[in-house]
Amino acid sequence: MPSRRHSPTFWMVLLVIAAILVPTTLAASRGHVSQSTRNAYNDRRAPRPVQNLDVQSADASSVRLDWSRTWDNVGVEGYGVYLDGSRKSETSESRYTLRDLACGRGYTVGVDAFDDAGNRSRKTSTVVSTSPCRDVSPPSVPTDVHSVASTENAVILAWTPSTDDFGVVGYSLYVGGFWVGRWNEPSATITNLSCGQTYQIGIEATDAAGNESARSDVFFSTARCSDHKPPAAPGNVGVTKATQTSVSLGWTASTDPSGIAEYGLYRDGAKVGTASGTTGDFGGLQCGKTYSFGVDAADNAQNRSAVASLTAATATCSTTPPPSGSTAPSAPPNLHTASVDDSTIVLRWDSSTAANGMAGYQIFRDGAKIGEGPGVHGGLTNQWTDRNADCGAQYRYAVAGVDTKGTLGPKAELSVSTPACETPPPGDNTPPPPDDTTPPPPDDTTPPPPDDTTPPPPDDTTPPPSDSADPTAPPNLHTFSVSGTTVVLRWDSSAADNGMAGYQIFRDGKKIGEGPGVHGGLTNQWTDRNATCDTRYRYAVAGVDTKGNLGPKSELIVSTSDCESTPPPSGGTTPPPSGGTTPPPSGGTTPPPPPPSDTTAPSTPTNVAASTRTETSIALAWKGSTDDVGVTGYGLYLNGSRVSTSSTTTGIFSGLKCGTNYTLAVDAVDAKGNRSQQAVLMVATSACPQAPPPPPPPPPSGGGGTQTISASDFRSRATAGATISNVVVTGSISLDSPNVTVQNATIQGGVTFNKGASGSKLINSKANHVAIWSADNILLEGNTFDGGGQVKDGITMWDQPSGDPPTGWVFRNNTFQNFYIGEGSDVHSQAIYVGYSTNGLIEGNTFTNNGTTSHIFFTWFGGVADPGSSWPRNICVRNNTFNNTHGAYYDVNFRSEIPSSSGIVIERDASSTSPQFYGSC
Repeated sequence: MPSRRHSPTFWMVLLVIAAILVPTTLAASRGHVSQSTRNAYNDRRAPRPVQNLDVQSADASSVRLDWSRTWDNVGVEGYGVYLDGSRKSETSESRYTLRDLACGRGYTVGVDAFDDAGNRSRKTSTVVSTSPCRDVSPPSVPTDVHSVASTENAVILAWTPSTDDFGVVGYSLYVGGFWVGRWNEPSATITNLSCGQTYQIGIEATDAAGNESARSDVFFSTARCSDHKPPAAPGNVGVTKATQTSVSLGWTASTDPSGIAEYGLYRDGAKVGTASGTTGDFGGLQCGKTYSFGVDAADNAQNRSAVASLTAATATCSTTPPPSGSTAPSAPPNLHTASVDDSTIVLRWDSSTAANGMAGYQIFRDGAKIGEGPGVHGGLTNQWTDRNADCGAQYRYAVAGVDTKGTLGPKAELSVSTPACETPPPGDNTPPPPDDTTPPPPDDTTPPPPDDTTPPPPDDTTPPPSDSADPTAPPNLHTFSVSGTTVVLRWDSSAADNGMAGYQIFRDGKKIGEGPGVHGGLTNQWTDRNATCDTRYRYAVAGVDTKGNLGPKSELIVSTSDCESTPPPSGGTTPPPSGGTTPPPSGGTTPPPPPPSDTTAPSTPTNVAASTRTETSIALAWKGSTDDVGVTGYGLYLNGSRVSTSSTTTGIFSGLKCGTNYTLAVDAVDAKGNRSQQAVLMVATSACPQAPPPPPPPPPSGGGGTQTISASDFRSRATAGATISNVVVTGSISLDSPNVTVQNATIQGGVTFNKGASGSKLINSKANHVAIWSADNILLEGNTFDGGGQVKDGITMWDQPSGDPPTGWVFRNNTFQNFYIGEGSDVHSQAIYVGYSTNGLIEGNTFTNNGTTSHIFFTWFGGVADPGSSWPRNICVRNNTFNNTHGAYYDVNFRSEIPSSSGIVIERDASSTSPQFYGSC
């Protein structure tokens, strides 16, 4: 039977039925399936990413994370937590704590969300750090502690730096177990020690966490004590002989452990000589006159005793006429040349003596009288200038004294040779340099009138042309002194339109230096120490103005003396030099040979110190030098250059810059120009004045004129010279700038005046307590200091010997109350605790409800071998009111080691442990 073909419609109907029946059959065979499960089987969508991931807390080992829940089309099953990219855990909560982390480390943390189908969202991440690791390890102990240098009062130490896992921030030093300071570097200078003493010094290293190393204890000694004690003054000084012109003294020898080096002889307050034994002679005196004499002793360390003085008179003048010929003045002693050039000779001599008194002197050249000198027609004392000499000539000069009756005494004679006339060297026809426009001196050989000793005016005083700015040639160039190896030049000042800056000095055409006004030296003086014996030089000096213009030169021919002089044969006369034609006058005698030249330099000045300092000047004082002949003055040096001289033992350097260190020096010079070694010290001028601070901001509106500020706000206002008024400060304050005034303020804590706060004031204010550290001239007036029963000390004045003690402080009309810890406590308190400080006043204050040791306590820095180096000194306590509410032991208490010589004085109505301090200021 043929098969039947179904129509397309049939097959269509069959497929529809199958589509309906097959799923129903499967469901029946498997049981019931929920709608959500059916959705999950078909879920391919991940949850949304977490939007807000926050770090709620972190410590050294854990981090807590919080996040906002997210959304999914089916539902969020939970969250994954990741650490540095690795999944650490899964949680259904929206927070998680990661634990067991490393301290001080950064981590990347993240969170994602997942659903039932395992779909995970995009990860949300952030970065977090654990807290720093806690430093509990101390630094290593300082090693290799050694002394770099030591003096009588200080030692400089250095050591190998300590190590630490987090770094060393400083070192604490202890002397004899007492803390003396903190240093940032592995070296320290400890000062205010005693000479010749051994100290135990400990050093501890400290790291940033405050961990301290074990202490490295070592022993060091200061240098041996120098001899600063003067000898005993000579005793029993008396006159052993007196004539009309001299007095001789004798005395009992002085004593000194280092030995006596010499005795100084003084007449009318001036030192005139020395003696090696216990006798001394004073000559050149006038008859019948009373003088003040003195003798002191110098030991081998150049310490000088007090001067033992007495007055004594020479023998009375004779009233009977002396034998014939004996009334004339004595011959002038020590006739010599002060300077010699090819046309001018300057003579000098010491004074003659005459029974009738001296009237003057007559001066002769080659037997002819050429003038009458000092005392008659003026001029420098005992000096004559002959301006009519010729080059290459020899002259015999003579000087005789004249008394008030016109009697002429015997002559003192001297042979003098002028330098040879200048002849140019062969072949040297080079014209002078173009800048040398100084005209030669006029050929004026006409002698002046006999009674005219006034030096002629300088050759060149004409100012430069109006269109020239160059200085004029220095007038009156001359020699101040000449020896075999040294020539000292002097001149008068040049003039310049632009002002003078200095001078240039030339020798034989070559510049040898820049003089006063530029690189130091005495004003208008130059010393050439590089000359050669018996040599002729041409010197020149030219002025330089402030714009650097060099003026014309002034020139001078100078011949140095022979290095060795051969005395003439006994009884002979000095022949003229070869070629000389001028014989000595008939009957003349050759003067005795000059005394041996002085080549011994004076001793070095000692005890050089700055007596005063300002912003632009420094004044020095020193102990005088000694010399076998006599000290004539002192040279003052600034940064290596001599800038001035002094005839006394003081000098001043001016025109300096403020707040600048300078190297200053002093040397001594004798009459022959011998100079001592320089005594050198470094000194700084006073600090530069600071610009006035800006005015403080006005108080906030509605504040009633009083402003509340923080301690940091206060610090920003407390600049140099500021005045801070009507404020309440929330906390303790610290002053570091000078001349700050705080008035009508309430400080809710303490006030500290550090070293930079000198000159500052606290007036009519309230505070808990005050500490003053190395700040000078602090004024506390009209304040109330209230310890509230919790503060140990009201005012602390305390500094170690290594620091600068506070000085010049005043505590006036303040109230100190409630400074006590409690009755029976082992810890005591004081309203004012005065340690290492000087020059203070405690006046008109009121002390109430304080205890339990004392209201005022004076102490010193313990552990110092010599307590005297750290005593408080020169302090006055007067007119105060003490109320012993808590039974303070004493109003004023002292450490027993402080002596009355410290200069502390207290009023008698205050009870004290040391009544020897009672007195009036």
